[in-house]
Amino acid sequence: DLAKERQELPKLAQLTENDLINNHSKMNFNELSHATNMYVYSSQKADPKVIKALLNAKEPSVRKVGWRLAAVKPSSAVAAVLNDILNKALADGREDEILDPDMARALQENDMKGAYTFLVRGLQMQGTPEYASAMLALDPKSATPVFLEYLMRADLEDLRQLNQKSINVYTCTVIFRFLIENP
Repeated sequence: DLAKERQELPKLAQLTENDLINNHSKMNFNELSHATNMYVYSSQKADPKVIKALLNAKEPSVRKVGWRLAAVKPSSAVAAVLNDILNKALADGREDEILDPDMARALQENDMKGAYTFLVRGLQMQGTPEYASAMLALDPKSATPVFLEYLMRADLEDLRQLNQKSINVYTCTVIFRFLIENP
């Protein structure tokens, strides 16, 4: 608020942007989160260089912050960076490594229908509801067969005892709500 009162938000945005690009690997998760929050507060749009630097980091926690930043500051430039990151991961055979529920939200917020297969893979590998929600937001017509395949993973004994180990109950809630509303 002090930076806002002094009309120094652009300066704060530039400082935090430089920190996020150059020092993200030196920060602990708490410091990185605070720097990112200041950046989100002080900047109009996210500079694609910031998101690229965070998503190319070795540390999964830094990449997670990059996905979150891409989700809260969507734009066509951010979508282009995300597309490059996904294509590089695919070319390097690292597609499973970059899967993250926050990635699903970033793809959804940046309207990246072309990355739908990453969402399908995320649902198959991790089963979290964020993937199912993003799939519904981007292409609900293609979701039903994938959802049914996911639900078929449930063991009959798990269903009988209502003890889900093979599928995520929250993901099932998202899927069943969709299936009930779209018979």
